Amino acid sequence: MKKSLFYTLIVSIFIVACQIDEQELEPLNNIDEASSILIIPETEIDVLIVVSQRLSQNPIDGISISNEITRGFNEWNIAADNSELNVRLKNIIGQNPPIISWDYHESAGLDAKELINNARSLREFYKADIVVALTDGNPANVMNNGAYTSGARGAAAAVGPDIDSAYAVVNIKHVSDGTFVHEVGHLLGADHQAGNNTTGVDKARARAFTTPQGLLRQTIMHTTNTPANRILYFSNPEVAYEGIPTGNENNANNACVINGNAELVASFGEAVEEESTCEIGNRIDNLQLNTVRLTYYLNNFPSNANWEVVSGNMTIQSGGNSSSVIVSLDHCFAGGLIKASGVSGNNCESIFSIDPKCAVTITDVGYLNFSGSNSLTFIAPIVKSAQTNITSSRFLVEYEDQSSLFYFPTINSEGNLQATIPVSCSNKIKKITATVNGLDTCTGETCSGLFVKDYFFGVCGSGGGGIGIGFN
Repeated sequence: MKKSLFYTLIVSIFIVACQIDEQELEPLNNIDEASSILIIPETEIDVLIVVSQRLSQNPIDGISISNEITRGFNEWNIAADNSELNVRLKNIIGQNPPIISWDYHESAGLDAKELINNARSLREFYKADIVVALTDGNPANVMNNGAYTSGARGAAAAVGPDIDSAYAVVNIKHVSDGTFVHEVGHLLGADHQAGNNTTGVDKARARAFTTPQGLLRQTIMHTTNTPANRILYFSNPEVAYEGIPTGNENNANNACVINGNAELVASFGEAVEEESTCEIGNRIDNLQLNTVRLTYYLNNFPSNANWEVVSGNMTIQSGGNSSSVIVSLDHCFAGGLIKASGVSGNNCESIFSIDPKCAVTITDVGYLNFSGSNSLTFIAPIVKSAQTNITSSRFLVEYEDQSSLFYFPTINSEGNLQATIPVSCSNKIKKITATVNGLDTCTGETCSGLFVKDYFFGVCGSGGGGIGIGFN
């Protein structure tokens, strides 16, 4: 459940409870009488995960990007359960996130604006509420936000909720040590401990405390330099850890702040407005070469662009900075995204999804009439993708006397359909409908092609009258 009127009421109550402590609230009727538990539907936040180009090209030994993504989302669920959050994260891209073209270096000092600009079009395409980029180095230098002052693990563009700054980066080596949860917490309005709190919201603070065993523990938003001390809890005075409240009502209740902001953040994806006046279109497939031709349009006119493969097993074959590009699809192409960015001061970006196709077509139905024969050999040239196998075919032959017969052609040495059909000039063939069926050997998808050939004056065997050829 992403939106509900009931939840809007609950969110309003959370906001009031977080900001006006003394105000008494009207009792709610939404109570499970059997358990006396207030039933609050969960809010779902759509998260777009992207990967920096350098990380994608230089994987870190022993670290699987897909595994770390899973761990990050799992840690959020643990923290949400521990902290009584009614917020779940949805990974809208799966385990194969797109690659973003910018690539920071620890000395380059790239800031939040660069990440936002480079990920905006992907966010628009997927209608994501928030974006998290995985990198291989020091994200604080990228974000210029100093979420950690030493050995940076991650950073958010801003403490939310802010639709225009709902972006964060996380060092892949620290996704599963609480950093992913920490940065997403920022995007939902959670903040650091007192003295390191930037929002001005008193309750948006982390808490540190000592357990009965004398151990220092800090909630997840605390900027500790000793990760072992940090626990997967957002500050919440109603939740205890080893008997000690993890927050206090006046100035450490990040759980309340997150619950209060969740519905707003969950609306970001639908509210993101496309600023583009450009698009990629005019797809032309060349099945024999297994390529796709695309064109970039600015204000409905072809315009030069920089082209880039975002995801998928394909390569740009030619036209990388012109209005049209030819993309070569690898064998067993499984789908992908390609991006075009305007040049010469035009910053408009567009993303196009290329889907795999089971594809086979028939281009004509012609015939050969060999000397001395009352038969015609009909040939139907076919074009198919490399991963498509022909499973069946047939010719529906219609005669002058309005009768019809089916013939089942074979595949000749050139890969085309061929059938020799006896036909007398007393009852000529007037029309042939050729059909071919295919199977994509990679995806299991089926497809078909059809071609109708009308012979207006009829055709028949020459009966020894010489050689006849009938192709367009």
